[in-house]
Amino acid sequence: MRILTAILVIGALAQVLCEDSNTYKAAVVEYFPKKIDGNLNEVVEGRTNEYIEILSKIGEKLDIIVYPESTLLTGVVVSQSKLIEEAAIVEVEDVPCANEKNHQKYFVNLSCAAKNHKTYLSVNLLEKVKCEGEKCPHGWWMYNTNVVFDRTGKIVASYRKLNLFGENVEVPKPMRTTFTTDFGVTFGMFICFDIMFKEPALEVVNQGVKHFLYPTMWFSELPFLSAVQTQYMWSYENDVVLLASGANNPKKGSGGSGIYQGRKGPLTTYMSDKEGTKVLIADVEKVWKYSEDNEIVETSKEVEDVDGLLLIYDKLEYYNTYNLDVQQREYRFKISEDFECNFKVEARNTEVEVSKKSYHYKLVAYSGERSFSGVATGNVQACSILTCTDESLKNCGHRILKNEDTYPIKFDRIEIEMKVKENENSKQFPNAIYSNLKPLGSRNVDWKENGRSKVISLKTPGEPFITFGIFGRVF
Repeated sequence: MRILTAILVIGALAQVLCEDSNTYKAAVVEYFPKKIDGNLNEVVEGRTNEYIEILSKIGEKLDIIVYPESTLLTGVVVSQSKLIEEAAIVEVEDVPCANEKNHQKYFVNLSCAAKNHKTYLSVNLLEKVKCEGEKCPHGWWMYNTNVVFDRTGKIVASYRKLNLFGENVEVPKPMRTTFTTDFGVTFGMFICFDIMFKEPALEVVNQGVKHFLYPTMWFSELPFLSAVQTQYMWSYENDVVLLASGANNPKKGSGGSGIYQGRKGPLTTYMSDKEGTKVLIADVEKVWKYSEDNEIVETSKEVEDVDGLLLIYDKLEYYNTYNLDVQQREYRFKISEDFECNFKVEARNTEVEVSKKSYHYKLVAYSGERSFSGVATGNVQACSILTCTDESLKNCGHRILKNEDTYPIKFDRIEIEMKVKENENSKQFPNAIYSNLKPLGSRNVDWKENGRSKVISLKTPGEPFITFGIFGRVF
């Protein structure tokens, strides 16, 4: 009896200490879904085993681990009936590890993995819900769903993706899912394309939630929406933690993961053209306040190559533009009474003989509708300086390959102001990246918002960016 009492006391003390600490240990998995021969069941179980093996090989005690979007099933072409067989029935408070008869083996194994490794585990999968009627020919609704298990293997939260990107599943009613952990942190979550919308992501931010899970299969688009670029701008502007886990398939254009501490900056990021699985781990602060004295500088010594990553490009032909003139200090685009871009630029030509390919620069402004790869449309805003591989607008936002590029223009000062109509249904973000598709962080960029005026400034002269400006969404 005394031994049991001592164990209970130690367990309770460990939880108190965990709650009292101002950090938790998080992991995000950039997972490459290798081809597995076999039927759908064998593929799903094989990839689930890889998920669990990844967790088993992490030599640190985790508080939470996040796996990416759609990688249990990706690359498998089967009938709807076969998908329904493999889809999970998800009920919050259920413990699949203790209820094997009512669940598929892979779902049970994931629940047991969370229990065995004593960690919260976030997984994205296909969910099925019984339905009836003419609009339900197969007897089941299917959803792109994220599920979170706690340290006992219990389902503590689920979220159905609202803003689909071509998936052959149902559009659910909006869900603003949150859950609170035993280490004292409340999380929200959303999936991939949701990041571009107000509902549910920004609505949960408006509820005061400061930590988010973000599984994604993102196809990077230049000049404004490559994966890590998008993750960081969202985390920074909202000053929230984002645990972003990306599906790795660089030959098809997907990849990019990171752990972001709001305005303090990225704790760790990964963006590469290499096929393979990568685990990112960081100690994340539960509560923080940004100042120039405590900004984060990513310390990873690993430099990823992105030359082989398949990229897509925004169509810029409708953008208003100026060519950069090093003799000109100010530029203005007044698109309408509700939108204008003002630039203050001090730049100089280094006048060094260039033997490699060199970038040209344009200042661009736009407010209007655009297509997202023909799958969806939405209204965007942009005020930015872009690099171009030649003098034509169609080649702006494109990269020159690593070790073949030069930056003949040095910028001593950049201040870009976007003036917009004050509107609760719009959001503006600082948006700046290097050629390796990593973001310029807080030590490089200053960001101020004052009513209609949004201003991004370059704090460190000479930075060799390929995009520097402001990107906005109107919902």
